[in-house]
Amino acid sequence: MLITFAVIPVIINRLMIQPSPCEVYEGDWLSFWGPYLGAIVPFLILYFTIRSNENENNKNRAAQSNYIKCQIDYSRLDNLNTRIVGYISALNEMELGIISEKSKYGPILSRNKVEFILKQANQAYNLLDVSLIFYEDEKSQEIKDHLNNFQQEYNEVLTDLCYIIKSYNPGNPNENFFKDIEQNPSDNKRILKVMMEKGLNINENRDDIMYELVNNLAIDDLEKELKNFIIYEKGKIDKQMKYNVITEEVN
Repeated sequence: MLITFAVIPVIINRLMIQPSPCEVYEGDWLSFWGPYLGAIVPFLILYFTIRSNENENNKNRAAQSNYIKCQIDYSRLDNLNTRIVGYISALNEMELGIISEKSKYGPILSRNKVEFILKQANQAYNLLDVSLIFYEDEKSQEIKDHLNNFQQEYNEVLTDLCYIIKSYNPGNPNENFFKDIEQNPSDNKRILKVMMEKGLNINENRDDIMYELVNNLAIDDLEKELKNFIIYEKGKIDKQMKYNVITEEVN
């Protein structure tokens, strides 16, 4: 558009200096330039004003879009943090410790409690796993892998607890229980490992073995790692929000 306004006068000027059957005097040519320039100057002002407003609107839309995205990310992170708290609570480390000490006094009730805790923990894990689908960088993948491995081990340990508690039931003599563990080492590797490391005897120290199995889960370490992940992700969002504010101030 600007090129058109610039080129038209040049073309007309060239035509004017060429011999022509049409007689156009200098006064006529000057009278043409007055209205022409009077028309183009306001147009140029309007054009650049529109362009400036358009650029400003684009920047504002980008800043608003980034702000909305950050708010969504904050909301997702709050939800993730809630799921983490719920998951750690569902693992019920303290209750499992109590069950390890008291199961011999009520083996059936203790087994039912362990099975209930196991069910609750798996439900909480599934909710947490769903909340992690929005996080896809390398650190997030490490957390997902660690969490998946932990949950598998957790399920196996609680299965071991139920197995040991069952030995307190009538009809499960200690000597048969010990033979079964020795004859099936691959199915009882965690139990045998604890017995060897702590010098425990399955007949005399079943409570201690169960306690060590729970303690080896290192739930506190997992909780710390998950909390650090929340801090890491919040820092990323805070940085993006800060960049957004700086950009708005510069503009």
